[in-house]
Amino acid sequence: MVRELGRFGKEIKTDNIFNLINKFSNNEDELSSAFGFMLSHNPKFLQAFLKNLGISKPIASMNKFIISTQKRIYNPDGVIDICIKQPGELKIYIEAKVRDNKLEKKQLRKYAENLTSFHYNKEYKEVRLVAITLTHQKDLFKSITKELPFKSVKYSYFRWKDMKELWINYKGNSKIDSMFKTWLGDRMEDKMMISDYSVGEIPEVMIVSVKPEDLSNSIIGKKQYTCQSSFSRKDCQYIGFYVGKPESGITHIAKVIKTHIAPITKAKETPHWGDIPHEDVIKIYDLEKPVKLPQKIPYTPKANPRIKQLYISFSDLMASKDMADIIKFAKKRK
Repeated sequence: MVRELGRFGKEIKTDNIFNLINKFSNNEDELSSAFGFMLSHNPKFLQAFLKNLGISKPIASMNKFIISTQKRIYNPDGVIDICIKQPGELKIYIEAKVRDNKLEKKQLRKYAENLTSFHYNKEYKEVRLVAITLTHQKDLFKSITKELPFKSVKYSYFRWKDMKELWINYKGNSKIDSMFKTWLGDRMEDKMMISDYSVGEIPEVMIVSVKPEDLSNSIIGKKQYTCQSSFSRKDCQYIGFYVGKPESGITHIAKVIKTHIAPITKAKETPHWGDIPHEDVIKIYDLEKPVKLPQKIPYTPKANPRIKQLYISFSDLMASKDMADIIKFAKKRK
């Protein structure tokens, strides 16, 4: 099996996946390169993935496939997250999305148009466009591809949880399989270790509003803060908790260990999930034990008590006398 795992198809000669993924600058590129790595290094896993597309190929043919990540295409120009091809037979483009990033019609049209040109010129007998997303976007994918005029392209949609299940069921024997299975599974669930960030990449402190019972039961008791994915709350180093009446102020702060996106089934196991049945996924912040502030930062009439989220520095938090100061500091950071 030929591997072209690198930026714009340029091969990176490494057997260490953790060195490989560090070549990429964002989460989508990182996950694409990792997934491409496993497809290219494991014939049985590649065969299982193709079978999920309705493509049956003997295991002996797997070494004829060429797998690339971040592959540059022309006419129209673009960059494919993952390209799988069997020269003369089959070409597949995979568009990967993490978090709640949405599929785009312009992007999918570009890739379908490019695949069509290969089929029209009889370079490949079969061409396919596959989308893999974290959140549920099957209906969006169907509506976009239904409007595309490229009839020779076959379309398939999966979620990363489907790929995780396929990956977990794959029985690898090598050392890299056992080392990598948990890591890749976490990335497919979009877990982000806060310690992996460089200083300055994410806000120091996020201020959020919570109910007193949630602070007691979930945040302090379970050491987790959970919110609806649609709130678009950022990763951060610390969370300051504004508690409603009777406290009416910021009473606790907690250091964030990691964040991850969870499907609604997992959300139901988390007490602090509020009115989330309308959502497909939630965002979970795993915390160190929350610490009570020496002095509450109270609500004042000048401050809006309905806080969604505010971002400030740790030093500004410590310097704030009341919520009016918090809001002033947050506005300065915008």
